Amino acid sequence: MANKGYEKAVIENAALAKGVNSINGRITYEAVANAHNILYTPLNDVLQTDVI
Repeated sequence: MANKGYEKAVIENAALAKGVNSINGRITYEAVANAHNILYTPLNDVLQTDVI
């Protein structure tokens, strides 16, 4: 991960992506967003790509 950077690591590793709750100031885990009544943004939208 250190050599790839977090974005590339998350894109290439589905297990890692499942653990992302927030990124770039956006909540990317729907249950967390709902629990705190905050806007949910899918991780794919934040990273502007499909996560494996």
